[in-house]
Amino acid sequence: MKVQLYISRHISLKGGRRNRRPPSVWIAVVSIALAVVVLELTLAVVAGFRSEIIRKISGFEPDISVLPAYDYQLGGTESVLEITAGLEDIINESLPGVTVVKEFRFPAVLKTEGEFSAIILRGYGQGHDFGFERDNVVKGQWPDMLSSESSNRIVVSAMTARELGLDVGDKVDAYFFVDGNIKARRPEVAAIYESNFGENDKLTAYAPVAWLQKVAGVDSMTVTSLGIREGIPNDDISEKAGALQQRLVDAARTGVLDKIYVVDNITHTGAVYYSWLDLLDTNVVVIFILMACVAGFTLVASLFILILERVRAIGLLRAMGMSVRQVRDVFVMLAMRLVAAGLLIGNIFGLGIIFAQRYWNFIPLNPEMYYLSSVPVEVSWWQIAILNAAILVVSWAVMVIPAQMVSTVSPSQTMRYD
Repeated sequence: MKVQLYISRHISLKGGRRNRRPPSVWIAVVSIALAVVVLELTLAVVAGFRSEIIRKISGFEPDISVLPAYDYQLGGTESVLEITAGLEDIINESLPGVTVVKEFRFPAVLKTEGEFSAIILRGYGQGHDFGFERDNVVKGQWPDMLSSESSNRIVVSAMTARELGLDVGDKVDAYFFVDGNIKARRPEVAAIYESNFGENDKLTAYAPVAWLQKVAGVDSMTVTSLGIREGIPNDDISEKAGALQQRLVDAARTGVLDKIYVVDNITHTGAVYYSWLDLLDTNVVVIFILMACVAGFTLVASLFILILERVRAIGLLRAMGMSVRQVRDVFVMLAMRLVAAGLLIGNIFGLGIIFAQRYWNFIPLNPEMYYLSSVPVEVSWWQIAILNAAILVVSWAVMVIPAQMVSTVSPSQTMRYD
């Protein structure tokens, strides 16, 4: 193998009277480089989309939700959930180490002089991390939702603010429907956020949980749901939610609980977005196959040309005693030089574009369609390493067939070959 490697490294890829590399060589290198760039960009963009979309889904919805009990007479769930010691014990036993947060969601209508908008005000209790919400603030300052000083202060989306003509510091009329009656409040807009997440921005506003409970006329142990956002691996969410639901059903049957509480999870509430992400994964497979076919075909054609241009060299090597397999290995290694050059150029351009987009976001997106203002990218070095290794292996495999052509070359005829 050392002899074949030595010969392949010293065979010139240049040709013709001007001693330049023929177009076939450049086409092979460019096709490999283009395949690397496209595949690396595809991996980075899909990983970026998945990461950002899941981050936004998790920002608006908990991984697991414990909802009010099911009412068989009404054929649906009750409107609120009363937290009991038995319920908390079962959740902590089923999901040890997680943080359970009280959540209160209250539909309301915000009204200005000429416009109105229906929204859902959300309030979170102790233990909720407001990092996602703070990161989305585009105007004003996020208030301390757990402080009594922030009572009567709300945060609305940029979409709602534009629709109602609101700005930070403005007062707005808020109307709530409680037990068949209408309650009116006049909260102040403390901040405006923008997550570019479609209907969530349109419907969601934030308020202190204690203020919402006071408006609803309930105590601090009455909520609309219990949310669990941290401490559960993504792949285990559905399984853990199902196990918790079964525990709650068993507890109701044995009399530990007097109601059957409903459990939901983010893979169900965000099913539309997860289906969209699965579709992206399908597109990645299609792109991989197409680029592999294009690069493979170009590489095979280039190797055929390299062999045809060096028929006399093949005859000379055979006449010197090299076997067909050895000569074949020489040309496979010669073609691998093209692959290596394509990989080097492709990685430079591919990773360059990825990091440029990561730091400067020069490729914008329509947030109304893609939920993001620019193309997200995320580099996974192990995926990049596997991609490069796969290209080397596939390239070596596809070149075996054209390399067999050297077995048809007769040393006695090569001197007359033109």
